[in-house]
Amino acid sequence: LLDSRLEWQILASPLARASQTGVLLGKKLRLPVRFLPELATGEWSVLASRLAPLTPGQGVILVGHEPFFSAWSRLLTGCALPFKKGAAACCRFDEEQPAAKAELRWFVQPAELIRLGEKGDSS
Repeated sequence: LLDSRLEWQILASPLARASQTGVLLGKKLRLPVRFLPELATGEWSVLASRLAPLTPGQGVILVGHEPFFSAWSRLLTGCALPFKKGAAACCRFDEEQPAAKAELRWFVQPAELIRLGEKGDSS
């Protein structure tokens, strides 16, 4: 699911469920996790300022809450995605996009992520 050519990081809300999910993802994917209050409070302008300096060689996984993610998906990609608990989306940022604008690469609901996890879990 992740482009191995990129340097990935996880940005998670500090609230209980999202922080637990961020930590689990970090362990599973062997990625660093940073906790950002704006992912809990819905402060788009603060989050956008953190995303703006990303380079084409970087990838980020955001772990947060509704209703913010549906609204943010529209701001980032032009698509209002119906995020359920545990849903995930991958967006691509590149030099040709304006700051904090992205191309939607994939979107999956929780059931599909569970199936992917079961297929790839050898432990």
